[in-house]
Amino acid sequence: MKAIYKSLIAAALAAPALTGCIEESIPTNTVLATQLEGNANAIQAFASAMPAHLNVMATVGQSYHFDFGWPSMMHARDVMTEDMFVRYAGGFDWFSSWSRNEVSLGPRYLVCQYSWNYYYAQILTTNNTIKVCNPESEDPSERYNLCSAKAFRAVT
Repeated sequence: MKAIYKSLIAAALAAPALTGCIEESIPTNTVLATQLEGNANAIQAFASAMPAHLNVMATVGQSYHFDFGWPSMMHARDVMTEDMFVRYAGGFDWFSSWSRNEVSLGPRYLVCQYSWNYYYAQILTTNNTIKVCNPESEDPSERYNLCSAKAFRAVT
């Protein structure tokens, strides 16, 4: 019986020494400007990400059919300002929350969060491009990418 207790105590004391933890985690779903420093194609990669983000779909999940990128944001703004008439289509109007300015546009609801998530991701993409571009560079392609990034940020 004493041998069993001794082995249990030894195992309990040794268990914390055998475990480990990860001290640093590296994000895998986004690229940071610091991760691409020194890469010759970094500026072009960031510049290509700006128009590519306009077509990002399913930012809030696969089950929401109003989530199809920049065109859905433009459609939501059109129906919200009554620039476009929305006809009831038997329950298939995915933009009814915007057209009726429902309570679901409050800060705790997904419909409102979708707009914030989409626009802030677009702004982050443009800011990352501006961060990697040197404004005093003589390279015309780098200056073009910087101007494009500032134009994308202004549009957003």
